Amino acid sequence: MQNRLLTQAEDIIRQGGVVAVAFEHLFGLAADAANAKAVERVFEIKKRDQGSPVAVIIPSVYDMDRFVSSVPGEAWSLIDAWWPGPLTIVLRARQGLNERIAGESGMIGMRVPGSCDAARLCTDSGFALTATSANVSGSDAPVSTEDLMQSGIAEKVDLVIPADALDGQPSTVVEVTEKGVRLIRKGAIIV
Repeated sequence: MQNRLLTQAEDIIRQGGVVAVAFEHLFGLAADAANAKAVERVFEIKKRDQGSPVAVIIPSVYDMDRFVSSVPGEAWSLIDAWWPGPLTIVLRARQGLNERIAGESGMIGMRVPGSCDAARLCTDSGFALTATSANVSGSDAPVSTEDLMQSGIAEKVDLVIPADALDGQPSTVVEVTEKGVRLIRKGAIIV
């Protein structure tokens, strides 16, 4: 059943839809990060502040050049140590990216996720996907299919891919620039 749902999710994302899917530690909203209308819909579903960017998951490290202008050496050390996995690395975005993805700061959060349905969806489809929790901004992120259904988010997406209960830890987020590494959010791993 899971394979069938993931195939259905690929088709939905290809058509500009939004899917609720399990990431390593919590449910997230996945949409084609290159589709401005799909990304806008993610913002509407979450009631997210327009100035807050949304991170992106990619199938492999080789897909980063579509989104970032450069990768400092310290970022490569973190990538080698923690990808695939729950580490989001914020880097300088390429010029011309959708502001919802890059944010007003011109930075973008990138991640190659570890083993989870979102990673399979990303890899199987070849899409870079939005990677934001499946909740209304400011509320708790759902860690079970039941939580997702009770939150009201399930009614706003095109498909929910059910999953076993998750532990609820978000990805760790670090910003890497030429000046060094800065921890933005503590999460599933310690860097």
